[in-house]
Amino acid sequence: MEALKGNCGDSVWATEAASRPWDSIKGSRWANWFFSDRSTRSLLPFHDVNPAKYLENRVDENTLTSLREALNLSPTHALASARLALKVLENGKDPRAAKEAAWLIQRAIREVKPLN
Repeated sequence: MEALKGNCGDSVWATEAASRPWDSIKGSRWANWFFSDRSTRSLLPFHDVNPAKYLENRVDENTLTSLREALNLSPTHALASARLALKVLENGKDPRAAKEAAWLIQRAIREVKPLN
C-alpha cells in the first residue's frame, strides 16, 4: 500500500496500520459480523451476546424497565408480557395499571394459545 497524504503534506502510513495483526483481526471480525444473519449475530461486533441471550437476560432481570425493553425487542414474548403484567400490578399506583395489566395478560395468553 502507498502512503496517504494529508492536507498538510503529512504522511499517514496505511501499510503500517494494515500490517498490525490486531487490525486485520478486528477488521475481519467486524466484516464477518456485518454480513452474518442479524437474528443470530451478536449485538455488537466485538461482543459475544446474541439477541436471544440478551432478551433472556432482560426477562430474567424482571424489572419494569427490563421487561418493557424485552417486549420492545420481541413483542410476542409471552413470559415477558405476563411478568410485566405482574410488575405493573405490584407498582400500580396509576389508575390505568389494572387495564394495562389485563391487556398484557390477554396478550400473553394469545401468544401461548395454540393456533387452530
